[in-house]
Amino acid sequence: YVTTDVPRVGLSRLTNHPGENFFHFGEVIYKENAGLFFLYDLKDKSIEKQFHTTFRLLADEGIGGDRTLGKGLFNEPEFSNVDINVPSNNSGIVTLSLFLPTQDELNDIGESYYQLISRRGYIYSPQCQSLRRKSVRMFKEGAVFTTNKKGRIVDVTPEIFKEHRIYRYGLAFTLPCVLEVKNED
Repeated sequence: YVTTDVPRVGLSRLTNHPGENFFHFGEVIYKENAGLFFLYDLKDKSIEKQFHTTFRLLADEGIGGDRTLGKGLFNEPEFSNVDINVPSNNSGIVTLSLFLPTQDELNDIGESYYQLISRRGYIYSPQCQSLRRKSVRMFKEGAVFTTNKKGRIVDVTPEIFKEHRIYRYGLAFTLPCVLEVKNED
């Protein structure tokens, strides 16, 4: 893949002329047939058909920013089952997703390894496409914890947006792992 930084100038919403709003837009361009994939675990198998349909729609609509310029499109996804071997003597978990802990889960991160990231962005809705969502700090993928974590979904609707609620998904997608303790002796 290749990452690029594209300079942009924002247009004034009043005059439709370039203003002083100069910024950079980051893009990631993947090679054809890069083999991107994602994992999912449906707790309710009765919604599997709708889940597949949703991802076929996303392939047509695109994901990420600049969808109105044709960015974020991908080929129709293929779905298959995969078996993952997990340790039977696990002593912790590793997150495969972003994770937004509950307050109780935050109180129990003493022996954990993680990085934080701020997530923000714009609303993508028929009622509005240029309003910023509230930002939220989350644990990055690859965080390691000694106890199981569930996470939460949080409302990130801006105060001035009244059409409907906007949510950030922060439930943890985890796999068991074995924590190794190294003696400093």
